[in-house]
Amino acid sequence: MFTLECWIDLNFIVDSSGSILWGNPDNWDISLRFVADVVREFTIGPNDVQVAFVLFSHIATVEWGLTRYDDQEELIDAILNMRFLGYRTNLNDAIYLSRTEVSIIIITYQQLIANPHHVT
Repeated sequence: MFTLECWIDLNFIVDSSGSILWGNPDNWDISLRFVADVVREFTIGPNDVQVAFVLFSHIATVEWGLTRYDDQEELIDAILNMRFLGYRTNLNDAIYLSRTEVSIIIITYQQLIANPHHVT
C-alpha cells in the first residue's frame, strides 16, 4: 500500500447531527469510514501528518487535538468508534473551535437552499 509522505495538520469537522441519517441510516458509518480511508493514505506522526477531530451536532466538541495520536491504527480505531450525537446542526460552533487549524475537511449532509426572497 502506498502512503503519502508529507507534513500537514488535518482537522476533520464531522457532522453528527440527526440529518446525517436522512435518506440512509448507514450515513454515519459511511462518514466515519471516509475519514478513516483518508487517514490511511498518510503517515501519521509528529513529523508527518497530525489529525484533529471536531464533532458537532447541537454543540461542537474537540474530540482530540493534533498531537493526541501518533499511531495510524490507534487513530483509525478512534475514528471508527466515534459516538453519534443526533440532534440539530450547529456548524458555526464547529468552525469556531477549528478556526486556527491548518486544514479543514467538513463532512455534512446539509443542503444549501437559497432564499429567493432575500436580496443583498
